[in-house]
Amino acid sequence: MGYNELKSKIDAQQVTFLDGGIGTEILRRGYTWASHQLKSEPELNLEIHQDYIDAGADVITTNTFQLSKRSFRNHFANNEHLEALGAKGLLDRASELIHESVSLADKARRSMDHNDILIAA
Repeated sequence: MGYNELKSKIDAQQVTFLDGGIGTEILRRGYTWASHQLKSEPELNLEIHQDYIDAGADVITTNTFQLSKRSFRNHFANNEHLEALGAKGLLDRASELIHESVSLADKARRSMDHNDILIAA
C-alpha cells in the first residue's frame, strides 16, 4: 500500500492498523530505554517491528519518540549531565539514531516480504 492508498482508505473510513508503542514494548520485554536500544539491541527493535507486522499492522512506526537534539536539550541540563549519565555525545548522535531507527523498520518489512507496510516516523 502506498501513502495515497492509505489516505484513500482513511477517507473511506476503512480500518487501518498501526503498530503499538515501541518504547513500551522494549520495557515490557525487560530492557531499558537507553538510546532506544538502537545500537545495543538492534535485533530487539527488528523483532518488535516484525511482531507488529505479524499482528496485522498496516503501518509501523520508527523508534524515534523524543529522539531529537531539541528533546535531548530539554531533558538534559548540558553536555556534562549527559556524560555523567553515560550518554556522552548523545546530542551529536541524534541524526544517526534516527537514521538507524528508520533503517530497522525498513529491514523488518523487507525481511518479511511486506514492502506494502508503510513506515511512519
